[in-house]
Amino acid sequence: MRKAEEKDLPELSAYLDQNPAMNLFLIGDIENFGIDGDKVSVWIDEDASGIHSVFLYYAHGRSLILQSYENRIDQEFLEELLKRLDVVTVSGETGLITSLKLDGFPVHSECRFAAMKKPYGKADTSEVVRLGQEDAGEIAELLAASFPHSAIRVDLEEKGSRFYGIRKDGRLVSTASTSAECRNMAMVVSVCTREDYRSHGYAEACVAKLSDDLLAEGRMPCLFYTDPQAARIYKKIGYEDIGYWSMRQK
Repeated sequence: MRKAEEKDLPELSAYLDQNPAMNLFLIGDIENFGIDGDKVSVWIDEDASGIHSVFLYYAHGRSLILQSYENRIDQEFLEELLKRLDVVTVSGETGLITSLKLDGFPVHSECRFAAMKKPYGKADTSEVVRLGQEDAGEIAELLAASFPHSAIRVDLEEKGSRFYGIRKDGRLVSTASTSAECRNMAMVVSVCTREDYRSHGYAEACVAKLSDDLLAEGRMPCLFYTDPQAARIYKKIGYEDIGYWSMRQK
């Protein structure tokens, strides 16, 4: 087990590209922030036969993302990292995360992972606009109201992200954004609509416009979901389930 270096990028990329959609956060963070900097650090478990597991630490969220196709995670090293980095969230494919001993992380959430492979092009997206830094305050207020138990960071200047939205009656009422955009994929996140403006197709329009634009750029959009109502919207647009993702939190 060792810390990854720039010279490891070709081998590391080949490993992660075996399942690029499920490794979107790892691939996107490495492309956007590098392999060993202020925001991202990576460790690999390898031997003469190649890489067997990857640990990526994202400093801003104090989160650790894991991947091992063989479910081969060094438990002792994992516990050392969790303690040394004061990690608050551990995430990865459900089969891998549920195989680990994570006694200090009792909060467990699981969601479905979906991807969209062809444009939808059927929703009326004429009211959807791309938001800018001047809209950051309104976006933050809308997200705080929609996700009161989550600390969602709004940074429209961060590499690998963008925000789209719809305004009604002079206020931002619906939004969708991306995270971990990379060369051929992007994660759609923070989809929400103000409670008194729901059931008008605004979230569908935002996600459809964002997803169609990503596909036009050669990037496959992916997303997580748990809510049945959200699932209906995403599947109507063209998203298909490809796996399960788990998070364990302190």
